[in-house]
Amino acid sequence: DPEFATDVRRAIFTFEHIPKRISPNDIPKVVSAVNADTMVTALAAALNSAPLVVEFILENMSKRMGEQLRDQAEAAATPKQAAAETAMQEVVATIRRLEEEGNLVLVTEEE
Repeated sequence: DPEFATDVRRAIFTFEHIPKRISPNDIPKVVSAVNADTMVTALAAALNSAPLVVEFILENMSKRMGEQLRDQAEAAATPKQAAAETAMQEVVATIRRLEEEGNLVLVTEEE
């Protein structure tokens, strides 16, 4: 069922999907809505596992704030897997909440 498949693709959203599914203009909203320590943990974990996501997030906010977050993420010890997954899931949950509240719209992936 093509319609069902399209709905499933829209529903699937992970931390790694952020560059494809979030408008660059919405990144500041996301970052400000996520607890600062959680964002640093998610970015620190993603420095190695998802560097493109880290760059997308940091490049789409004010230069000063991006540099501060980069410095904090690079200075932080690599989080344990459980803490990393929890932080990334919290970022995704915040994005979903912002979407439900109408504060951002997920970009639909085109095939």
